[in-house]
Amino acid sequence: MSLTNTINLRNLQGDLFGGVTAAIVSLALALAFGRSGNKVSKI
Repeated sequence: MSLTNTINLRNLQGDLFGGVTAAIVSLALALAFGRSGNKVSKI
């Protein structure tokens, strides 16, 4: 079993699309948590 047989264009395209999707979701979550954590309560 060779590793080069499992790497083809279809697998690479799916991996790239999944990586971009994960990056967009994680960026949105990071911005949301940063915004909610930035609120300072004045006592």
